[in-house]
Amino acid sequence: MSAGDEEPPPSGGDGRKPARRRLARAGLGAGLAVLLALLVGLGVVVRYGVLTDAGRGLISAPLQGLSLGPLGRLHIEGLSGDVWRDFSLKRLTIADAEGVWLDARDVEVRWRPSALAGRRLHVESLTAAGVQVLRRPAVKASATGQGPSRPPLSIQLDSLRLRLQTFPAFSTRPGRFDIAANLDLDRSGGLGGAIQAKSLLHAGDGLDARFDLGLHHRLMLRARALEARGGAIAGSLGLPASQPFQLDADADGAAGDGRLSLSAFSGGKAFAEAAGVWGGGGGTVEARYALDASGLTAGLAHALGSQLRLSVVSRPSAGGLQALQARVAADNATASLAGPLDPKAVKTPQGFQLDLSVKDLTRVTATPQMGALTAAGRLSFNPKGWSWMGRAAVDRLSAYDYALARIDGPVEVDDISGELRIKADVQGGQGQGHGLLASAVGPHPRAVLDASRLSDGRLLLRSVKITGAGLELDAVGQRSLFGGLSFKGGAQIADIAALHPGAHG
Repeated sequence: MSAGDEEPPPSGGDGRKPARRRLARAGLGAGLAVLLALLVGLGVVVRYGVLTDAGRGLISAPLQGLSLGPLGRLHIEGLSGDVWRDFSLKRLTIADAEGVWLDARDVEVRWRPSALAGRRLHVESLTAAGVQVLRRPAVKASATGQGPSRPPLSIQLDSLRLRLQTFPAFSTRPGRFDIAANLDLDRSGGLGGAIQAKSLLHAGDGLDARFDLGLHHRLMLRARALEARGGAIAGSLGLPASQPFQLDADADGAAGDGRLSLSAFSGGKAFAEAAGVWGGGGGTVEARYALDASGLTAGLAHALGSQLRLSVVSRPSAGGLQALQARVAADNATASLAGPLDPKAVKTPQGFQLDLSVKDLTRVTATPQMGALTAAGRLSFNPKGWSWMGRAAVDRLSAYDYALARIDGPVEVDDISGELRIKADVQGGQGQGHGLLASAVGPHPRAVLDASRLSDGRLLLRSVKITGAGLELDAVGQRSLFGGLSFKGGAQIADIAALHPGAHG
């Protein structure tokens, strides 16, 4: 073959490969283009679809009847504007089982949705032409039973302005205020901001407060409140609304160094006082609160006593720690806490000794009838909660024609991730009485209990054992894979003649 002769073309199979690759690349490019177009279209729909009535309807529908926990349910009317930037509501209400208790009109919001990427809700401006608080909400325990939990987002509110009106059912006297505030709530629990409330009914009355409660790793509080002839602020606190009210609070410092002072007067009489100073050389805090001064704490005044006193003393200890001693005392109850504290980390490396005593439990709970309570044990903390382990005793317990002179034994209480669990092994002494209960348990019954109040509020009896003179009860409970609770067991009665005259077996 001469040099000028052309080489034969590749076989049919090899010649089709580049064509197939070009076709695949073209198909992939077309697919990516379609996907990009869909994403762009979806973005346009999400961004601008909410500007239509139908889009706003999709946003507002899930908010209707939204549960706000113990406060009630949310209702909104007249959503308009751009929900991704500036929007307004004609009306916003919160209702509980008794009806609407908060009514806000002409609410306007301006916010930055881009801040959500940093797990922060940033509201630049929130205004309302009028907010009415008609009465106190019928607050009920949350169905979840959970305590305060870490919020999913930090909240930054640059400016809040509204006209507030309170009704006598909430504040005893009518109140009208111009409110201006800002707020910064960090997910870790820090809180800072300012609030100013100027009375429109009585010149010079109102509230002015600035605070930083751990937001910048410090404690700062400046608060002044005054109602020269009484008014809605005093009434909303449960104080006599016809009496002059004044509050002054001043606190500044950090975990290792600071000071505080507080005084509050109603009718010229101090009902709350606090003073303290702390630093590297130790510190002291003394406080007093009159529980009988406010109708909101009348129940506590009955259970504990009219005056509640707090005393805290710390002294330098080894390893840079502070030896902390604290005591809370009232007429009917006393609690004391002692142990080492790391002032920099604000935590205890070894836990605290926590002791509690109550003179008369019938003032705290009406049933069953009980006398004095004493408890002593160790309080410790972990990232998920706290626990207390110790020993407790109750004197003079009686129910259903049966009485025990005393019950006591080891008790463990812990609260982990919203679940409160109690374990106890208690022995009764000098039991006496008549009837079925007295015959079954006898003079020296023993009870072993393991129970939990779950995070959804339900009670799970994990195990119950009761041993008495004529009774053996053993039962267990559990939670199923699908969340259902069960409880089963058995009881043995040694001699049913003790339960009913003439019976035998």
